[in-house]
Amino acid sequence: MVFMAVFVAFAPTLWNGFINYDDPVNFLENTGYRGLGPANLKWMFTSTLMAHWHPVTWLTLGLDYVLWGMRPAGYHLTSLIFHAASAALLWGILARLLGRAAPLADERVRLCAATFGALLWGLHPLRVESVAWITERRDVVCGLFVMLAVLAYLRMAEERARDGPWSRWMAASCAAFALSLMSKTLSIMLPLALLVLDWVPLRRFAAGRTRALLLEKLPFVLVAVGGAAAVLISMSEYKAVRPVSGYVPAERAAQAAYGLCFYIWKSLLPFGLSPVYPLEGAIDFLSAPYVASFAAVGVGTIVLYAVRRLWPEGLATWVAYAVLVAPVLGLVVTGHQLVADRYSYLSSIPFSILAAGAAVKLGQGGRLPRGLSAVAGVFILAALGFLTFVQTRVWRDSFTLWDHAISGGYRGKMAHQQRGVAHSEAGRLREAVADYDAAILIDPTFFSSQLSRAKDLHALGEHREALKSADVAIRLSPAYAEAYLDRGDIRLSLGDVPGALKDYGEAVRCFPGFAKAYAHRGSLKQAQGDVTGAFADYAAALQANPDHVRTLLLRGRLLEVRGDTPEAMRDFDRAVNADPGRGDVWQERGTARMRAGDLRGAIQDLTEAIRRDPALPDAFMRRGAALVSTGLSDAGIADFREAIRLAPELPDGYANIGLALAARGEPAGAILQFEEARKRAPEGWPSLKTVEEALAKLRLGAPPKKSP
Repeated sequence: MVFMAVFVAFAPTLWNGFINYDDPVNFLENTGYRGLGPANLKWMFTSTLMAHWHPVTWLTLGLDYVLWGMRPAGYHLTSLIFHAASAALLWGILARLLGRAAPLADERVRLCAATFGALLWGLHPLRVESVAWITERRDVVCGLFVMLAVLAYLRMAEERARDGPWSRWMAASCAAFALSLMSKTLSIMLPLALLVLDWVPLRRFAAGRTRALLLEKLPFVLVAVGGAAAVLISMSEYKAVRPVSGYVPAERAAQAAYGLCFYIWKSLLPFGLSPVYPLEGAIDFLSAPYVASFAAVGVGTIVLYAVRRLWPEGLATWVAYAVLVAPVLGLVVTGHQLVADRYSYLSSIPFSILAAGAAVKLGQGGRLPRGLSAVAGVFILAALGFLTFVQTRVWRDSFTLWDHAISGGYRGKMAHQQRGVAHSEAGRLREAVADYDAAILIDPTFFSSQLSRAKDLHALGEHREALKSADVAIRLSPAYAEAYLDRGDIRLSLGDVPGALKDYGEAVRCFPGFAKAYAHRGSLKQAQGDVTGAFADYAAALQANPDHVRTLLLRGRLLEVRGDTPEAMRDFDRAVNADPGRGDVWQERGTARMRAGDLRGAIQDLTEAIRRDPALPDAFMRRGAALVSTGLSDAGIADFREAIRLAPELPDGYANIGLALAARGEPAGAILQFEEARKRAPEGWPSLKTVEEALAKLRLGAPPKKSP
């Protein structure tokens, strides 16, 4: 029941199309690490992409890619199953804990209370970010293994209490804990949380047992140390994460106090949730929100400690919550956000345990009648489920998400930057630039918006304005290789070949394994006649990434021009194998086969290109020419017409139809097509002379000889 209730509340995520530019799904699609092959598995266990080491999460994403490709629904389904399963496991944890804490309570009351506690956690709107955002798959995978670790730990404690075989359960708990850290290190403080669990409600602390319980946690501590080492290694090269030296202690304490209060407040009143709560600039720890947070944390801790003998559950819940949320409070490292909804994924579990315990007391005939208690519980869960259902729609796509953030008052630079990227991906470059401008107005030193603005202005043809933003981006981050690559492209568009070559050189100096930069520089060298230099850069690119498709295509074309067709075809074959989902790759190999005289192979490749991407006019044009050459003029003309439909101003399409009609003895139709081609011909069209000669011959009654 718990599983199904959570699944229904989060069901709208299955129709969400939210795969944004930095999702790992896009990373898998755009690199050679798709699927679960040996090389991919090695990468998944060694990668620290975006300052995270989470091989188990990568395994789930790799499996999803095998099953679903780039269809978002499959990824959302997997995340939802993980979360619903975690809620069901939490029900099992609560049932065991309540059986230990309230053994005399009616069993049905305990099971209903466990259901209430599990659904309180699973249905809460604060869980939406972790479930709906594919990037946060690591939360739900980590959560599942934490639940398994706690369940195994409880079984271990039961076995030790009756002198049963407990060691295998200890091993299982440690293994699940290790897997949780390999999914996300959010669970790193679990050993301390287990000590709190030993105190309340397990009550394992007895005279002379403290040392034994501490030694019992040693395997967990060793696993946690390994997780901490992975975090430090992962973050060592990630410049966006600020180290302890970045803030004064008072600022760190203020951020931590604010976070401790924020997640409790939003758990009680989950309204106004946002995908980003930006941390921009220094923290004014003497301002009202932080002073109030300090006061609330201090007073709350003192009160709970004072009443610990009367209500130990209160202090235990507070300590367990603080321990679990500590890694994301900004005490050690912090990113660009003050708080985040997803940070509550594990730390809110103690409140669900407390709520389940309270539900048992009420259900046993407390101050409220049992029926009224049940109605109140159902109402709370229904309200949370409705709010969650609505919140999942916010994560429908990038526009709904960032529009919601901006309209909700969180108008920080990150929200405008992310909405700008969404506009850019949708082809609305003007709207994208407007959002980047808004972000830069908030923070002129915001590197991401300066660089994104340069890229989109370049795409709009405003190269000089783009160059200004690229210059600023490089001043802000002089070691960022991609900024030099983008500025090199802009300089090339302005005709500054030496400047472009210099920037491409800086890009590879900053990142010696930057295959894309080698490819761009090699292409430019080739255009300048430096074939030797081009080959050297292509070789360097392929050494950095043997499956870099752009480089394989560039080198294949160059080899073909030099007459080395077999080697060229090997590069085209490698490109197809590296990324078979791209239509343009099949188109390139099909074109090469056509030039080599392999018309049957060309038609097969071009057909595959069209299947992969039905909006490739050149693929239709080339397949049409191959079909006409094999005597299938009707099919060829149909392809030329489809190319014209996709690109109405394409003069070659009309010219090729004219040639096909002329070849089968329809001069009148051919003349009309040639005239249409001439009418649409741009200045300098290389086939214009051929078309005019064909027209002249047709009017004289002689068939044209050449194809444009």
